[in-house]
Amino acid sequence: MINRDNHGNYLFLLGGLAILLISYPIFLIRSEIFGVISLHVATSITLILSVWSLVGKKKSFIFGIVLAGFSILINLVELQFEHQLLMFTRIAIQFLFFSLTLWIALGHVMFGDRIDLNRIVGTICIYLLIGIIWSIAYSVVDIIDPGSFRGLNATAIDEKHSELIYFSFVTLTTLGYGDIAPIKPIARTLAYFEAIAGQFYLAVMVAGLVGAHIARSYTINTANTDAPRTDSVTNEIKHD
Repeated sequence: MINRDNHGNYLFLLGGLAILLISYPIFLIRSEIFGVISLHVATSITLILSVWSLVGKKKSFIFGIVLAGFSILINLVELQFEHQLLMFTRIAIQFLFFSLTLWIALGHVMFGDRIDLNRIVGTICIYLLIGIIWSIAYSVVDIIDPGSFRGLNATAIDEKHSELIYFSFVTLTTLGYGDIAPIKPIARTLAYFEAIAGQFYLAVMVAGLVGAHIARSYTINTANTDAPRTDSVTNEIKHD
């Protein structure tokens, strides 16, 4: 569970995720070499910023640093030697890293004691993490079983991932534009599970935050109400 006294950690995570999401459409419209290099740099920056969201339990923080370090190292090696094994290793490490971050953030946001800015930012981060994690899963499915999605215009893996990030968030928010669509069983299964997860998260998150706010307000009001009564009883005892 993340340290609840670690204020502002989700701002680092939000910044990292924003860099990652913005970098794909910006860098991939450039030349192929420049775009790929810039994308690897942006991914590395994202992991470095995001790892601060794992501060809390020492083991989780160390594990996050190790995962981020391996991913950055593989990014550097992959720039020199393109190999399918390196690509799958990079994808697997990023999937594991973001899944770990999501798990820890859920523990804080859903079961935290107080509602503050950091916790609210955390709820946004969780929503973005869900979309990113599912986009990675879509990319793996498309690599293993080509043609799982109709409407993908790109041919390079990183460009396809950019399109699948778009598809992931369209599915998560249940917009359903239809320009990209899953056409094979595994892809379709992932898509409707993401739609369910997105709606379920919004419902639970709102209910949880409202419940925590009501409980905290009730506790504060009860404490303020009981305080004068205690003083009154004490005064009566002294008077007697």
